[in-house]
Amino acid sequence: MMEPGGTHRALSDSTPITGNRTPAILVVDDDPRNRDLMEAMLEDRYTVLLAASGAEAVSLVTDNPVDLVLLDVMMPGRSGFDVVRDLKEHAGEHGDGFLPIILVTAMADKQSRYTGLEAGADDFLTKPVDRRELRLRVATLLRVRTQEQQIRAQLAALTEVSALKDDLISLIVHDIRNPLFGVVAFLELAQGAVTDPEVSRDLYQAQQAAERVRVLLEDLLRVRALEDGKVRLCPEAAPAWPLLSDAVTSLKGIAQDRALTIDIVATPGATLWCDREMTRRALENLLVNAMRYAPKGSTVELEAIIGRAGGSVIEVRDRGPGIPQGVRGSLFRKFGSLERHVCGARRGFGLGLYLVRLVADAHGGAVTVEDRSGGGTVFTIVLPNPEPGT
Repeated sequence: MMEPGGTHRALSDSTPITGNRTPAILVVDDDPRNRDLMEAMLEDRYTVLLAASGAEAVSLVTDNPVDLVLLDVMMPGRSGFDVVRDLKEHAGEHGDGFLPIILVTAMADKQSRYTGLEAGADDFLTKPVDRRELRLRVATLLRVRTQEQQIRAQLAALTEVSALKDDLISLIVHDIRNPLFGVVAFLELAQGAVTDPEVSRDLYQAQQAAERVRVLLEDLLRVRALEDGKVRLCPEAAPAWPLLSDAVTSLKGIAQDRALTIDIVATPGATLWCDREMTRRALENLLVNAMRYAPKGSTVELEAIIGRAGGSVIEVRDRGPGIPQGVRGSLFRKFGSLERHVCGARRGFGLGLYLVRLVADAHGGAVTVEDRSGGGTVFTIVLPNPEPGT
């Protein structure tokens, strides 16, 4: 690219591309000579807007697309430091993203620069302004702005794609769920109609497999509803023992297949403040995870502890291989099992533990994992006490 007169324009000094629009530079200075000088330095490459005060600058940014601001510090009335805050706040409120601001000042002391950075300035130029330096700094910050806009657009597109994917999953789940209910029902009927023990056992295994698929589909719907905030929890004083017992009862088949014992520990008469159905489902997921990794013939423990952590906790303890420290940070993320697959550690965590986290978050609580003394893992759901007057 050639400058007028045949001089080459350096690549580092090239004009950034902002769509098909020429980037707009706002020059703010109370001295008309300084404004005219800045305009002369920039007008061959950019659209230059001029303002004589901070108030006029904010008005121009409100009414025009501005890509960068050159702002004098020493102005009557509000200083340039105050105007920086106004412009940055305006950009944030109106979703403009990153609005670069270069402070132009005759002050070279460090304290002035610190004040400018604290106010939100992105760069400095010292008067008298060098033309080459001005153009380079402007070009650099405009490239940063363009990149920030591209990243924001890509994130918006990814968010839209993710939402469409979730919508598609929900539609598929709804379409599969009804036929699957029929499969489970017919398998149960078939078990009662056959007399051959081997066939009956095979039908039972098929029925259990279909039931696991049904539970997975229900989890998908619960996760989507919790993510969208469409689930309204109905917390109540739920007796601890029946709640824990219900969670264990639904998993007896898995426990029997692995020759596992599930011990329930709860103080008689103890209650948990929680949404009974959602908490039971979270406990089932923790128990399934524990039984998957517990050694055959071992015991998985499920205990409700009242009056700990500012409320109550429910612990699920196993004697499995434990969870490496490097995996724990991603354990409760959506589809976190992919990350664990890369780590070569415990696998099989899909939506189950993510659902546990969503349920805990919805209660205002948390879920944690730690090593168990003597080997194994302890998962803990924290359930806060209800607010006064609840």
